[in-house]
Amino acid sequence: MENITPLACAKPGCTLSQTGKCITEHDPLTCPDRLSLMESIAMPMKEVSGDSVLSSPDEIETFGTSLSLASEAVNKILSSKNCKVVAILGIPGTGKTASLVSLYLLLAKNKLTGFKFRDSKSIMAFEEISRGARRWNTSNLPEHLTVHTELQDERTAGFLHLRLERIEDGKLSDFLFTDLPGEWTSSLIDNNRTDRLKFLHASDRIIVTLNAEFLVNHSTRSYAIHRIKLLIQRIEAYLQQSMTSVNIVLTHCDRTGTVKEHLADLIGEFRNFELKVFEIASFSDTEAIVAGAGISELISDLIVGEKKSTTHFWPIKQNGVDRRSILNYGLYK
Repeated sequence: MENITPLACAKPGCTLSQTGKCITEHDPLTCPDRLSLMESIAMPMKEVSGDSVLSSPDEIETFGTSLSLASEAVNKILSSKNCKVVAILGIPGTGKTASLVSLYLLLAKNKLTGFKFRDSKSIMAFEEISRGARRWNTSNLPEHLTVHTELQDERTAGFLHLRLERIEDGKLSDFLFTDLPGEWTSSLIDNNRTDRLKFLHASDRIIVTLNAEFLVNHSTRSYAIHRIKLLIQRIEAYLQQSMTSVNIVLTHCDRTGTVKEHLADLIGEFRNFELKVFEIASFSDTEAIVAGAGISELISDLIVGEKKSTTHFWPIKQNGVDRRSILNYGLYK
């Protein structure tokens, strides 16, 4: 019976398997370079045996449709870095997102006094919210430089991450800033809705934004102060023993000048935690005040401030066994 076992050759460039003829004119049945089909299959298996040729690909951060970081990504950052969580609250139109945009653009242009940009796990989110401001013509300031904040999950807060270096000593600081719709603050003031605000328990600082223009006129001043007071009271009642420091940030100060003296009585009413006032101008269409005024001072305060909370960041089990683990902790537990 004729031998029908296919033949192959180990010699590079040989066409034995295609033409049946040896390129060195040897008899295919006696050529020393030829291999049977099974031998030709065994050779590459020996060559690739052992360790994997390719390493596993690096894990790439993914973003939801809102681009801001969701709970899983936030808890991953908290488990690997000493990160300050900064909650930013304020009714619609008080400049929460605008302040974040101004901070990011100052860092991008290396103009944030005393600080340098080092990293961000939410760079695409910053780029998205900064789009309108990048098209700003300084001679024609539009009514709105940022878009209304929308979240992928209406019950879960979105976060933006920044790593900064303090120039004077090289200290690195990681921040997680909330970027929330103003309606969340309105519903907290009006209806005491707190179910979406569990992250406040893990916050190292709370920022409350207020449009400084509301404090200029007496007709709007009393109402604005009343609303801010009620908001802070709601926060304190909700957090109780985990209450932390609060910064009232007056925005749009390029249009008003300093007005923080109107909040002196309000500050005196709260004794159980530290309450400070900062004035900023995220953007400016006047020469007297530069865009981003006051933001460097605010960031400096966030770095040096400590969390005024009795809550255990590293939970201790009640059975007496001290098993501290970051895996037991999360913003949304």
